[in-house]
Amino acid sequence: WRSTCVVVPRLAGRGVMPIERRRFEDEFPIMFKFYHERGKLSEYQLQKVHELKQRWKTGLVFWLTYDNQEIEIPEWVAVNVMINNKQNVGRGSRICMSLNHTKGYGCNRLHEGTCTYVHECALCGQDDHGVFQKRGNGSWICTRLRKWYEEEERYKNLGFGDPRKHEEALTELALRPRPVKGQAVVRKESGDAGLPPDKPKAGPVAESPDAKAAPHQQADDACKRSAGLADNCGGAGADDDAGPHPSPPTQPPPPRLPQNWQAIWSDEQQLYYYWDTTTDQTTWEAPELDAGTLEAAREAVLRARSTQAVGRCPEKGSAEECSTEPSKEASNGFARTRAIELGTYVCTQHWRPQPGTENCLRVFHGERLAVTWVDGQLGGWAYGHVAGDEPQSGYFPQAVLAAGTSATQLPAAGQLCSVTERFAAPEEVDGYLSVGPGDTLRVLHRAEPPGAWFYV
Repeated sequence: WRSTCVVVPRLAGRGVMPIERRRFEDEFPIMFKFYHERGKLSEYQLQKVHELKQRWKTGLVFWLTYDNQEIEIPEWVAVNVMINNKQNVGRGSRICMSLNHTKGYGCNRLHEGTCTYVHECALCGQDDHGVFQKRGNGSWICTRLRKWYEEEERYKNLGFGDPRKHEEALTELALRPRPVKGQAVVRKESGDAGLPPDKPKAGPVAESPDAKAAPHQQADDACKRSAGLADNCGGAGADDDAGPHPSPPTQPPPPRLPQNWQAIWSDEQQLYYYWDTTTDQTTWEAPELDAGTLEAAREAVLRARSTQAVGRCPEKGSAEECSTEPSKEASNGFARTRAIELGTYVCTQHWRPQPGTENCLRVFHGERLAVTWVDGQLGGWAYGHVAGDEPQSGYFPQAVLAAGTSATQLPAAGQLCSVTERFAAPEEVDGYLSVGPGDTLRVLHRAEPPGAWFYV
């Protein structure tokens, strides 16, 4: 007879049922994303997490419990701040903790114009709220916090225990490759083996040739070198062929930089360092853009976004039509025949990255996607996030993007809408309804802008 050994994560506490890695990713995407990103932090970034906690402690910055007891700000806050500011670690150390206080009052000095700290949510990274602030009806403003609480409660109810008591095991689990039969394993050589965690190289002269290439060119070359893989290295998901060739870059796109600066990716530290080509100096901190460059970039993004929108809903009729149907440009291959610019688009089909592909974002038909970077290739890759959820960012094919029609009014709760386009509910996520042309639906609840979903 032959015994079979199955490796499961060791979870603290008795009576705790281990969760399988695939189920963890599919059913608890917010929790999975956090522990996956937590596990990918380099030693340098973990050191900064520790320094950030110490700065709060020595500065007498504490949180209050529900019964007004002072507690140290927990580690997950510093970890999230670091995840949201990977490319600018110095910025992460200046997050305003008054805005992110447990009492949810926000920052009074911000309203007075006297606070000089960075104002963004310590959980989701959005700049219009703190992590514990609420709307007038008592609901959380931070969508990420609400989803985390929902997933955490469901996780406990299913018998998996308290995730905060076995975070190391969940981090280890999230870092494992998604199990797939016959999956090829490619070893990636690092060009930064000798790079100390606290000091970048003195320039890219010692880098391998790949490090000097643009991110999409690095991916192209790596794809060509990888023997035994399918022709489409990055690949589309199981239900489509939208993925461009070659694979997406293996690292996030670099931030905008001043003239004469270059961003160079460190495989060892898993972040960019920056090289001033005029002085040959390097730094881990992203150099700041001057005010004029920032304003020009902001205006370019706003111009691009102003030309994009979601479907419109007519105002009258017993069964008003509400459509997220792509424009005629999209049905004729918009993303394949025209260059994608920065802005907001409608996703025209589900797309799932191949298992083991890093830095890609699973997207669903109907979602609004904010594109913040493109590879410059016709029908290539775009980088961005679902509108309103910026920290959940990744690469997705330009081929799934379409310009939406102009939005004038969204249907209200109780309103009837006619379906004009087929939508197939994704199999791996609960809570979606498949609909087809001719169906009439009554809206029970609509998502707050910029959400694209309705509960019927």
